[in-house]
Amino acid sequence: MTGSFQQTAKRGLYASGWYDQRISQLTFPGVLVLCYHGLRSSSWQTGEKAFPDLHVDRETFDGHCSILSRACHPIDLATWRRAREGRAALPARPVLVTFDDGYRSLFDVARPILKRHGIPAAIFVSTEAVETQRSFWFDQAARGIPSSMIADDDPLAPMTIAQVKTMSEEGFEIGAHTVSHPVLAARTTEEQRYELAECRDTLEKWTGRRPLALAYPFGKPNTDYSAETVSIARDLGFECAFTTQPDFVRPEQPPFELSRFLMLAAVSPSEMAHRIAHSWHH
Repeated sequence: MTGSFQQTAKRGLYASGWYDQRISQLTFPGVLVLCYHGLRSSSWQTGEKAFPDLHVDRETFDGHCSILSRACHPIDLATWRRAREGRAALPARPVLVTFDDGYRSLFDVARPILKRHGIPAAIFVSTEAVETQRSFWFDQAARGIPSSMIADDDPLAPMTIAQVKTMSEEGFEIGAHTVSHPVLAARTTEEQRYELAECRDTLEKWTGRRPLALAYPFGKPNTDYSAETVSIARDLGFECAFTTQPDFVRPEQPPFELSRFLMLAAVSPSEMAHRIAHSWHH
């Protein structure tokens, strides 16, 4: 089948409710963890975003959440933590929604959608951009502009400290994503320890809660973080850490190398439903 025919067929199956029925019959081989970054409104122009694929539009994300709330069992990290400790059982189709970096669109766009669908989420925050209210260094580099204070209406603005605190108070778990979002594997032992410990301590100061979970920046095993990074994270008291290695988090997976599926702007609701029902199980 051609790509266009496949997409038409997927849209038809989605509209008919076939994917919902198929997914509801499944038992996942582990926890399905989804990794988002920023969100966007439909009015944003492509040129405003340094990495447009990482910013899912509002309508698409709403469709994703609709699938998850109808056919899966969204959980929070606390529920998963109890299950890992043997104090609770996971549902048949557990899904954890996560966000990396800490874009303001999480607060303005994702937060009300998640609340409306009753879906918890874990937010992994890189603290330097939030604290300084400057854009993330990789967005600066892609835009070709120097570091400067960022306007409130900039689509790539980071959350404010007050917004991070509010999300924590509302039940969203705040996790660590380093201070400056470096490639940890390229840093010295001391630099890695600083990036993780300072981020942890800053988030605790802002929210009153010590982060127990970590997401490695970029997240590719043996490239973006190393065995030394894992050892440092464990020594600093983190309980688990997430990569961007695509897979379900199966029971035998080590707690400091948990898999996630990266969610990009091109993944429509029908495509996501197809992946949950078929592609991600192979």
